[in-house]
Amino acid sequence: MINLNSNEIVDSLGDGEYETKYGIRIWSRYNHDEELEEMIEFCKLVSKFDFEPYITEVFYDSKASLCIITTSLDDGFDNKDKSQDSILIEEVIKTCALIAITQFQLFGYIGHQNLYLRKLFYNHGI
Repeated sequence: MINLNSNEIVDSLGDGEYETKYGIRIWSRYNHDEELEEMIEFCKLVSKFDFEPYITEVFYDSKASLCIITTSLDDGFDNKDKSQDSILIEEVIKTCALIAITQFQLFGYIGHQNLYLRKLFYNHGI
């Protein structure tokens, strides 16, 4: 069971819905601990780069086994109108998801956790 008294959770907004200390709202359809833990880990990683203001919401659709990450950045496949900074921010957020989330939807992309990248990241103490 997820520890609701941990310093990562600052407020319970409803069943399976929480405000994190990172200012990111997370919620899980069925309030599954492993989903909440993945979302908290994602928030923690994003905050290491100070990119949490770009994350609007993180919702784990337990029925679909899919974490839907909503951002304030343009969701689109066409990079020609995006600034270089915006593209780099998107890549960092996507990398955080690849490390923390089993299966996710972000920027119109369905991704799966990269266990090699995850191991590499944590073995180097980043």
